[in-house]
Amino acid sequence: GPDPFLAGIDFNIGVTSADPIVVDNNVAKLEASLDLRLRGSYYQPGLTGQIELEEGGELRVSENRYFIDRGVVNFLSESRIQPSFDIVGRTWNSTLPEAPAARSKPD
Repeated sequence: GPDPFLAGIDFNIGVTSADPIVVDNNVAKLEASLDLRLRGSYYQPGLTGQIELEEGGELRVSENRYFIDRGVVNFLSESRIQPSFDIVGRTWNSTLPEAPAARSKPD
């Protein structure tokens, strides 16, 4: 069963960043600001707060590159670590032919 000592641990730890943290790896190249709180127990930790991604960062997913216009990762559960992503970015596909520019006619 669970260790009684570990079962008695309750977290309430704030994690904030005075300056953006830098992430530079094979998945992301970006800066982010943190305002998080670790809650819950050793056996059932939770995370609340948010991570705000700085504009101009880059994410790499399935060999595609996405440039971040804005991004927030929210954590809402005091008993689970369950992120919710709200990210707006841009990408392009260099293997597709260039589409003609859209034009509209004045009324």
